[in-house]
Amino acid sequence: MPEGTFGPKSVTSPGSLGRTTVSTPVFDINLLTFNTSETEADVNFLASQVSAPSDVQLFELGNEFYVTHFQYRFPNSSTYMEAAAPIVSQARGLFPDALMLAVAL
Repeated sequence: MPEGTFGPKSVTSPGSLGRTTVSTPVFDINLLTFNTSETEADVNFLASQVSAPSDVQLFELGNEFYVTHFQYRFPNSSTYMEAAAPIVSQARGLFPDALMLAVAL
């Protein structure tokens, strides 16, 4: 794995948990309880709070939606991508170099 990568081997090696440090914040975008306009407002607020677009490097588009109790909102990957696509488009316009981390369903 690349240096600084956090994965199964680094978790299971004795004494390794404290050595893997991520210094880049990940901004988790609320796709679960916000509608599209609320989520867009959240991304716009983030843009208003940073000094430069390069300050935001990682977006996570929700977290652990594969867990069964979230299926009421995202029963499959198509419904997830319908919610994620406009937010990715907006975030790309504001933060062109940021990586978008999508959840696998």
